[in-house]
Amino acid sequence: QGGAMFAELGSKEGLSAMAMAVHPMVTVFAFDVVSVATHVGSVMSSRNGGKRVTPMDVQKAAPNIHFVAGNLADPASAYWRKLILGSRVLLLDTNHFPESK
Repeated sequence: QGGAMFAELGSKEGLSAMAMAVHPMVTVFAFDVVSVATHVGSVMSSRNGGKRVTPMDVQKAAPNIHFVAGNLADPASAYWRKLILGSRVLLLDTNHFPESK
């Protein structure tokens, strides 16, 4: 590692995380309440002739992105909150209208 750490809250499809992770010295932690890696895998599958793509395949394809699913308000998420607050860049990925309606 040794590079900059970025965090994204509200990843949904992982596209912002992928954009931030273009530089190989940047490690991105993308947080959402659902599994973004599963969603990204289903999109990759549909674009890959229906071949199943697992969250592990997504991690191999983007090794400097870590998709984290969970509720950051949960007391058990203290580790993740500390990581977020220590990030060099924090992207609050919010609803984008009209496509998020």
